[in-house]
Amino acid sequence: DVWRHLGKMSEPKVKAAIDDKFKWVAKQMEKSGEGRPGQSYQPSNYAKDAPSSPGAQGAGSSPQRSSGLIPPGQHPRQVQLPLRNSPLMQEGQARYGPQGGAGGPHSPNSTAAGYNQRAEPHQAGVPSSSSPPLSAVRASDANTHAHALQGLQRPPAPNPARTPQREVPDGLQDSCLSSAMAAPTPMMHGQRSYTAAGQQGGHGEGARPYEVVAKGWNQALEQISSQDEVASVDGMKLCCAELAEAASDRSSQAARALFVADADRLVALLTAKSGAVFADGLALVGKSPTPPSSRPCKYVLNTLMQAFQLPALAQSVAEPTLRQLAGELLLRLLDDRVPRLEEGTALLKALNILMLKILENGKRNYSFSCLLLLLRVPPPQVSDDAADGHHVLRSKFCDLVVKCLIKLTKALSASLQEVDLDMLLLSIHQFFMGLGVDEIRRRGQEDDKPLRMVKTVLHELCKLKGPAIKSHVTLIPPNTQSNEPAPIIHAYIDLNLQSLSSAGLVGG
Repeated sequence: DVWRHLGKMSEPKVKAAIDDKFKWVAKQMEKSGEGRPGQSYQPSNYAKDAPSSPGAQGAGSSPQRSSGLIPPGQHPRQVQLPLRNSPLMQEGQARYGPQGGAGGPHSPNSTAAGYNQRAEPHQAGVPSSSSPPLSAVRASDANTHAHALQGLQRPPAPNPARTPQREVPDGLQDSCLSSAMAAPTPMMHGQRSYTAAGQQGGHGEGARPYEVVAKGWNQALEQISSQDEVASVDGMKLCCAELAEAASDRSSQAARALFVADADRLVALLTAKSGAVFADGLALVGKSPTPPSSRPCKYVLNTLMQAFQLPALAQSVAEPTLRQLAGELLLRLLDDRVPRLEEGTALLKALNILMLKILENGKRNYSFSCLLLLLRVPPPQVSDDAADGHHVLRSKFCDLVVKCLIKLTKALSASLQEVDLDMLLLSIHQFFMGLGVDEIRRRGQEDDKPLRMVKTVLHELCKLKGPAIKSHVTLIPPNTQSNEPAPIIHAYIDLNLQSLSSAGLVGG
């Protein structure tokens, strides 16, 4: 019954602590013969078992609970209070006065007005057979458990000098990322809104003033890049809370427009912070028996997850920023030290989910463009490794990029209207031109996976558009110039159309 008063607890650790507290209290009550919390009890005629006078008990016998006021198994709060004219009430009045304490729960007034409203005159010393109202018992139980919760919940302790804006609930610290790691759409399940109490409604109804949101948002962006870990985490928490409200449609339109306008700046700051916090954490791996803390890493991934939950915000991220972020995430997925961080396995899962969310909600042309460029020019960490003759890491990095391209290519038929084909063909052309004809021939003989993937993308475009694909090469130099060789992409397009036409998959 108490969960109906407390409501659903979104924090698993707090809920587990509360359950343990209840179990402990229940055991203590059973040991003392009080039954279990919330247990219903129909009082028996235990008054007849009680001695008629204090001297009825033997001199050597101790008073037993079964012959007293509370029968075995009965919770004290569920005992029907005695009537006004009972010996117990008379004794209480003699000891504490006729009122029994002003307004107290055991005073005659409170007895008549509260617990014993339906009491009828009974024999002296026999309590009423009617049980106390259930609402009174539950209210008392709820107050008791709410009192116990004060020792279990951590009170938020914001620093006013560092975070003058509104307070973010402490539950966001652990719940957001744990829920983010639980499902492909992590932050949307069981998500809470952090608007002021009593504000309701979507489409900005009841939202805070834009000036307040803008001030807090700008301060949060400045805090993200702070060298102080606590200040940086506070900034990410505030951004995460604002984006959560926008995702639940509780922010005003002006506030959502502000978030979209600052999307590229936000992601650029988080990308830089991601590289720094992961580098700091990974540098400590193996230097102590306990895994290094991953707290800032979790907040970076959580805030990025919230940002890419909003399609309008995700599509406002520029291609260079998206390429930098994708390269950073793929490198962390390849780093064998990440699982050795605190909650390392969950971090790897969050990295995977975040990368998939970027491919799902990011701008398709930018996603294709950045992946094609990463396939041809990997990050310096991978390029340096390859320069030393160790091609294993570069090969694994390219394999991850190819997997991302496969996911985008499979969705081309459903998302073709979102793709600027002229820009996509230009990106493919730049990939071919960056390799050169001789390198393309050499890789073709080795059945190079990156080259085969790019050819697959071009083949899928030719299959979907047919001969009309030639109308989208406007950004590529034509193949009619006599003094220079024609771009090789034209030859690949003609070859694809010929093979597709022979197979009857496209018209002539």
